[in-house]
Amino acid sequence: MLESRAEGLPPTGAGSPTKKTKGVTTETAAPRATPSRSPVAQTTPRLRAANFKAEPKWDFEEQYSLDVGGLQTTCPDSVKVRASKSLWLRHLFLPNLTLFLDSRHFNQSEWERLEHFAPPFGFMELNHSRECGASASGRGRWSTRCVSCAVVGNGGILNDSHVGQEIDGHDYVFRLSGAVTKGYEQDVGTRTSFYGFTAFSLTQSLYLLGSQGFQHVPLGKDIRYLHFLEGTRDYEWLEALLLNRTVKEGSLFWFRHRPQVVFREALRLDRYLLLHPDLLRYMKNSAYGFITEGHERFSDHYYDRSWKKTVFYINHDFALERTLWKRLHDEGIIRLYQRPVEPKQKSRPCRYSLAQAIQQDPHFRALFNFSQPVLLAAGLFSQELWDSLSQRRAPYGWQGFPRQDIASTLSLLNSSDSAQLLGSREPRRDCIRCAVVGNGGILNGSRQGPNIDAHDYVFRLNGAVIKGFEKDVGTKTSFYGFTVNTMKNSLIAYRTAGFTSVPRGQDLRYIFIPSDLRDYVMLRSAILGVRVPSGIDKGDRPQTYFGPEASASKFKLLHPAFISYLTERFLKSKRIISKFKDLYMPSTGALMLLTALHTCDQVSAYGFITSNYWKFSDHYFDRVKQPLVFYANHDLSLEAALWWDLHKAGILQLYQHRA
Repeated sequence: MLESRAEGLPPTGAGSPTKKTKGVTTETAAPRATPSRSPVAQTTPRLRAANFKAEPKWDFEEQYSLDVGGLQTTCPDSVKVRASKSLWLRHLFLPNLTLFLDSRHFNQSEWERLEHFAPPFGFMELNHSRECGASASGRGRWSTRCVSCAVVGNGGILNDSHVGQEIDGHDYVFRLSGAVTKGYEQDVGTRTSFYGFTAFSLTQSLYLLGSQGFQHVPLGKDIRYLHFLEGTRDYEWLEALLLNRTVKEGSLFWFRHRPQVVFREALRLDRYLLLHPDLLRYMKNSAYGFITEGHERFSDHYYDRSWKKTVFYINHDFALERTLWKRLHDEGIIRLYQRPVEPKQKSRPCRYSLAQAIQQDPHFRALFNFSQPVLLAAGLFSQELWDSLSQRRAPYGWQGFPRQDIASTLSLLNSSDSAQLLGSREPRRDCIRCAVVGNGGILNGSRQGPNIDAHDYVFRLNGAVIKGFEKDVGTKTSFYGFTVNTMKNSLIAYRTAGFTSVPRGQDLRYIFIPSDLRDYVMLRSAILGVRVPSGIDKGDRPQTYFGPEASASKFKLLHPAFISYLTERFLKSKRIISKFKDLYMPSTGALMLLTALHTCDQVSAYGFITSNYWKFSDHYFDRVKQPLVFYANHDLSLEAALWWDLHKAGILQLYQHRA
């Protein structure tokens, strides 16, 4: 909806808005007087969204550009024929609607008509010269015979569906956004005839799914690309594509490349088609892998490595779409792939959990307290907590920190997910297996990658280099733990080893360890999507670390009291009473491993210090063997003893490589 801060309505020269918006009656101000115009050069003041209180509805709202010379099919069972027989669809279906935008549609009157509608339904507030210059041309050659098409979404319903061969059996196959096919050929097929995207969905898919094989658009000499012009950033992308230059820094700031790169420099413009805004407005006014009844049985995407609930974002109406696909299916217009309800899978209880091992060990039974909150969120912040933690230095408290900085950060962690690492507090039916991957040299040549990735959740930390070491450390990442200091130092120190960015992914969550005020400030800025306003990181853009769409649900914050509890009970080093007392805290790896031990049913530790540490390099990605450095701010000897004791007690499985 377009909300207005102004009462006046600019002159349009092409009609006026009616009094009703969707379900809402709004006042409509009369146009201001139009200045006299010469017959040679007429100018019309530009329409702006700010001039309207709500989405305007025009008397030509449902006038569309029609392709008079469009497809005339002789197929007796076509969509057009079926639609004409449907009492519901016959008055909605426009078979001759203009599908593609090209130079034929860029005359002045067409521009003025479409300028009344905000993108993606028109050109309101867009740059006339840029859009005219960017319009591509391309009209498809269509067949009059019966043509079968498959449209492949990315829904989890396709995982293990084995319909790949059926999909490839169609004349044309449409795919979209993060169309991962490698490794899923049996489920989704291999053929692509049309690939649809917006600039945002394409660059986000490359950004988030690169590690899963989606590193460029589908390629092939016969593939056509369907670009949905969602808004200004799509025209910026298109302009950069046509001029073969880098996308301007702006709304696509995470993509600082030439668009031609994602087409591997092989794009032919006659195969690049722009969807007409009228098509999108027509669909608004009025399939494989698409949302169906029972969608909750499947993960969000077929390529998700762990199950993920479908998110109903506010910019789409999936419930409405689901109803539409079902009705079109029931009317015989489309055939919607729907999986039958399968017998419920049996739960996977733990044969032996770490909780059972703890109960059988008197020493560790006295140490573990599972009622201690692991994460800190808005619901736990109180005056009593402030009074307590403001007396203790970080990372164990907030001594010397402004209350407003703490309160404003915690207020953003206000969902139930913020307080839970693995989700609901409901009793588990399945055994949750976690791997915590340190960066120790013991992993070099270990070939433990498949074993690591086989766990339900994988924790990584600091300089988590993956590329080139997949066989040893795997590729899966569920949680990435760090302090702002260790993260930024790792990006500098291990850049040459391949650590050029922190792990990213749709299902990945970031665990902040609050070792300093800067951690709270960075976390708040990351959730708000703004530059860091103060401190040592002032001016930093958190999006460059965590991605452009990092909402509060992406972040977790370790509770300072939990860190204090871990230090007091498990890692109470003699350094606490030495000259290093103000420096000492458990290592990042130790905090991640102990966090997993307090949240998972079974835990395996990889790349952690063992008794024979001196046989291995400091890190698994070291090109030349480096000795392990024992810094004063951690007590690695104490940590090594703890891991061995936990391993002997059967509480964790410690990977040990007998070199």
